[in-house]
Amino acid sequence: MDALHSVHRGRIAISSAALPAIETVTFAIEDGSIVFVASAGSRLAAATNDDVVAFQADSEHIAGEPEWTVMVVGVAGRVNNPIEASRLAEGLSSSSPWHATDHVVRIPITNLEGKRTIPRVGFKAAQFNREAASR
Repeated sequence: MDALHSVHRGRIAISSAALPAIETVTFAIEDGSIVFVASAGSRLAAATNDDVVAFQADSEHIAGEPEWTVMVVGVAGRVNNPIEASRLAEGLSSSSPWHATDHVVRIPITNLEGKRTIPRVGFKAAQFNREAASR
């Protein structure tokens, strides 16, 4: 879970009109939960009302450095207490504007998986892409 503290953008997989959808969100980790803001009336707000979602975040790509990806599956729910919602939204205020009509959403981190990849010395992504395309 420590890795999630180092980034602030992730993706959330939701169900919208019975179809899968992926939304990018700016998030923070607060009290052992992923927290983000969903605009009131958006499909993200509608799909995060005590519904099961998947959340994924990745490390920033730095050439030659190990990379990681983390996935959380959980129930996303709106924070209904206005004092708590305001407190949680403060952690996002520098990167995501919050309005009192927006939904502050929380996903408790209970089901977490991740993987780390170590780049091979001398391996170039462009070379890999050419080899894969030629098959």
